[in-house]
Amino acid sequence: MISDGNNLMDSVDRGTTDLRAVEAGTRAAGAFAVRTAADVLADTVRFAGGAALQQGTVFERAVRDLTVAANHLLVNESAYENHAQFLLGVDGADPLA
Repeated sequence: MISDGNNLMDSVDRGTTDLRAVEAGTRAAGAFAVRTAADVLADTVRFAGGAALQQGTVFERAVRDLTVAANHLLVNESAYENHAQFLLGVDGADPLA
């Protein structure tokens, strides 16, 4: 199950000392959110037409920002593999790998 920020905070509030699995789940949730936002934006731009991507438009900035965000270490596609390692109990799994 992909966790969320509340799960992370609940774990901290409970005094959990090993947060690696929860961190990996939170990272996977962030990757999913960024990917979903990028997909929605891609559809929006496709329906808006090519003029929507002219330099300086809101769409152009959003595409640029989401492209950069989607490639960030914490929310890129590797977050899913990392989360799966924790779900499968792989020794040496690292939430930031």
